[in-house]
Amino acid sequence: MLTQTDINAIALSLDASLGETAIAAAVLRAQWASASGDQDKTYNWKRIAEQLEVMRASTTVH
Repeated sequence: MLTQTDINAIALSLDASLGETAIAAAVLRAQWASASGDQDKTYNWKRIAEQLEVMRASTTVH
């Protein structure tokens, strides 16, 4: 049977994975917008990626 510690570790791992996926998706969207010449969307997606990275870093347990 899983302990609360096990469950917490799994939850943190999933959160980290989802955070990495969200950051990667935002970076890809920024690259796509840049390739299409849309400066506003490029800037917005880069900002979203940066904000996600800050959020992920602040919630990561070291």
